[in-house]
Amino acid sequence: MCYHATAVEVPSWGFGTLCPLSQPRPRSTARRCPMVPKFREVHRPQSLDEALALLARPDVRTVPLAGGTALLAHPDPRVEAVVDLQDLPLADIRVEEAHGGLGLGAMVRLQALVEDDAVRAFAGGLIAQGARESAPLLTRNRATVGGCVAVADPLDPLLLALLALRARVRYRTPDPREQPLDQFLEEREELLGKGALITEVVMAQPGKWTGTALLKVARTPSDRPILCGAACLSLDRSDACQSVTVAMGGLGARPARLHGIEALLAGVPLSEEAIADAVGRIRWPEAAPSDVRASGQYRLEVAPVLLRRLLWTAWHRAVRAA
Repeated sequence: MCYHATAVEVPSWGFGTLCPLSQPRPRSTARRCPMVPKFREVHRPQSLDEALALLARPDVRTVPLAGGTALLAHPDPRVEAVVDLQDLPLADIRVEEAHGGLGLGAMVRLQALVEDDAVRAFAGGLIAQGARESAPLLTRNRATVGGCVAVADPLDPLLLALLALRARVRYRTPDPREQPLDQFLEEREELLGKGALITEVVMAQPGKWTGTALLKVARTPSDRPILCGAACLSLDRSDACQSVTVAMGGLGARPARLHGIEALLAGVPLSEEAIADAVGRIRWPEAAPSDVRASGQYRLEVAPVLLRRLLWTAWHRAVRAA
């Protein structure tokens, strides 16, 4: 199904005079609103194969339309057509009975993650918390899981939560493929530029003695984060660190796994001193981005503090779970 945009001419109102509403506005206010991009085509396919065929067209710049929160807020003038995904079977929240894993369809709305009982019970509620803190309610009712991954906002709490849980991305190119989320983010622009379509994000259930944490640094509780991080830490029977995954955003163009701290803590009996010592041995970037919220120097000074708090919180929750 395709809808083509057409122009409508305003008729005259007698005596050759145009309707006052149709008169040209002053130059300062006549600019087109950036929130309403002008597309030549809007398609609503009924199957994944049809959607992939539309995205693969070399002669028409076509992108997927999920919730539209990013596409409308930051329109790309090069985009000529959009593929509306709302009729595709991509809006399921799936729980694997055998292993307790979780699958999130690309069209699952963020507010559904906040409200779904299975999601709220998964990994200490980390995904539900990330979805709740990622956007206001009105935006959560439109934004989708697939859009979160495709946009790859480095300060998106939900994306960081998915990274901390070692999520994997399933997509079609048109062949079905799957790869770790952090690897997908590295290749994201190339894959999406070639017409890849995200279909699902999946993750395994963390172990029994596991704690999770999601923290941010911001000017106010409701403000966009200056730094944001998520952690998932599991203990073994001797209360040593069996595994830990940490993701942080705000220090670069995309969120990143902190593999250094993960390697330093693996197999180590945990204490506040052991965590502080490991954090002190991390090599941080030489520079971080600056913006109206904070300078790069401030971000680099606060990052070790945030990391310690993340690890302490996840560790204490893992101890309580054990």
